[in-house]
Amino acid sequence: MNNETKKVILIIADISGYTSYMVAHRAELEHGQVLITELLEAIISQAEIPIEISKLEGDAVFMYAPDSGGEKGFEDTALKVSYKLLKFFDAFSEKLRELIESNMCCCKACANLDKLRLKLIIHSGEALFHRVGNFNELAGVDVITLHRLLKNSVDSNHYIMMTESAHRLLDFEGKSEMSEIVESYSEIGSIRNFVYYMEGRDRLKTGAAPKTYSTLYYKAKTLVWLVARSMFIRLGLIKGPDLKNISQ
Repeated sequence: MNNETKKVILIIADISGYTSYMVAHRAELEHGQVLITELLEAIISQAEIPIEISKLEGDAVFMYAPDSGGEKGFEDTALKVSYKLLKFFDAFSEKLRELIESNMCCCKACANLDKLRLKLIIHSGEALFHRVGNFNELAGVDVITLHRLLKNSVDSNHYIMMTESAHRLLDFEGKSEMSEIVESYSEIGSIRNFVYYMEGRDRLKTGAAPKTYSTLYYKAKTLVWLVARSMFIRLGLIKGPDLKNISQ
């Protein structure tokens, strides 16, 4: 897709508490990078067709699901996106639990991992797909709207928020429990949204028992991997997450 406008479902998966977490633990910056990367990769692992990754934005993953065309193309896209909404939280929570329970490190970055949470912001509209150098970019008012919604009045750091247009398209097991909220922004105006709060809803405790990682073996294995990965990032052999949001 190049210089083409298409209907899309736009998604940002944002790690809440990232900026304060990284700023508070500057002394363990490299280790913190490794841990954040693990969480981002857990989120990315759930992005399957029709959901595609647009880019990493520091503490967030910007994703989109385009209209595949045809009479029921966008309905099918919405159905598949709906199925994935809580899967993002499952993957994040499972990885966070693994990192916490298997960690032998005493640094402040590791000790405060439990303060990190996840929020999903979802909007449906149109986006212009265009190419800038070697990168495919999405542009348009709806893309701007999605990113503005990251700054909102929701009194939580662990939730799903979707605009009215996305709410009409998407369905998931918590939809009936969503609360309505209106956000206002200069130049954009008022936006009606619906919020599903995840606090106290550890979905991994329902059904099959979650994995545990508290054995000495897993602790040692995780510690060796974290130390090795920190060294690989320092040597430039692998790339850590973009930290451009840390100054905000």
